[in-house]
Amino acid sequence: MNPDPWRPSEYTAFLLHTLETGARHLVHGTVLEIGVGSGAVLAALGALGADRLVGTDIDPEAVAQAATLLGEVGQAAELLVGDLWTPLAGRRFNLIVANPPHFATAAATYPGRPPSWSKGGPDGRGVMDPLLRGLRRHLAPGGHAILVHSAFLGTAATVRLLAGQGLAMRRVASAMMPLAPEKRAVMTPAVLDGAGPDAVRRLGHHTFLTADIMDISIDPDEDG
Repeated sequence: MNPDPWRPSEYTAFLLHTLETGARHLVHGTVLEIGVGSGAVLAALGALGADRLVGTDIDPEAVAQAATLLGEVGQAAELLVGDLWTPLAGRRFNLIVANPPHFATAAATYPGRPPSWSKGGPDGRGVMDPLLRGLRRHLAPGGHAILVHSAFLGTAATVRLLAGQGLAMRRVASAMMPLAPEKRAVMTPAVLDGAGPDAVRRLGHHTFLTADIMDISIDPDEDG
């Protein structure tokens, strides 16, 4: 039997746990998830008390999957098909949540996952950077973004990109994720070899990647 390509990943589980334990005080007002996938995160945000749910995904099948799951749990949401910020012009949100494609690979596809899974590109930043560049204009006053950010992407590079927009970032949670051998085989070698021990840990023939949950908001020094 082929695996469900929309099944939640360990990164999704990590994001869900962090939202429920370390960031639930940020779940209020109008909440957006970029890249709804299975719909599990958006459903959890509704259960945590969001007043209004909005979700987008570049893949129409993901939007259909999310609609089905939200219907199963009795949550209403506005679901839109589109690439990143394209369907959201002029709109602002109290909370923006995303687990963007960030796997560093030049592979066009990966078995058992939708095409968007490999959109991170050779350095993993192919989706992350345009997502970050659009944050400021879509955050409501006092708003926050909660994102999954793999350490191998380079935290310093992300901080610099955000600082240019007057945004600040802090780490909410961190965890090591196992890198399956079949994924390691398609991961960009230079990214693996160039990452420090805080980002990639090797124990014998096993490899682990560090994943962080980041809270991004307008830098108080830049606000106003």
